[in-house]
Amino acid sequence: MKEETKKIFSASEVGVLIEDFDKKIDLVIEGHTTTREELGRKITAAREEFGQSLGDVETELKFIRLELRLIKAEVTEVRKHLTRKADRERLEELEKRVIALEKALAQRK
Repeated sequence: MKEETKKIFSASEVGVLIEDFDKKIDLVIEGHTTTREELGRKITAAREEFGQSLGDVETELKFIRLELRLIKAEVTEVRKHLTRKADRERLEELEKRVIALEKALAQRK
C-alpha cells in the first residue's frame, strides 16, 4: 500500500493560493465584462443599422405607392381614350352603313 501523505499548508501558503485564486476570478470577471460590453455595442449597432434599413424600406414603399397612384391614373386615362376611340370607330362604321343604305335607297328611286 502506498503511504498517504498529508500536507498541511501554512497560513501564508493558503493566503498565496487565495490571492492567486482571486486574481484568476478577477480575470474571468474582467473577460466577462469586456465580452458583455462588446456584445452590447454590437447589438446597439445592429439595432441602429436595422432601424436605418427599415427607414429606407419605408421610404421606398412610399415611393412605390406614389408610382402606383400615377400608373393607376395613366391606366384610367388610357381606358378613357380607348373607349372614346372605340366609340369613334363604331360611329365611323355606322356612318359608312348609313351612306351605303342611302346609296341603295337612292338607286331604287
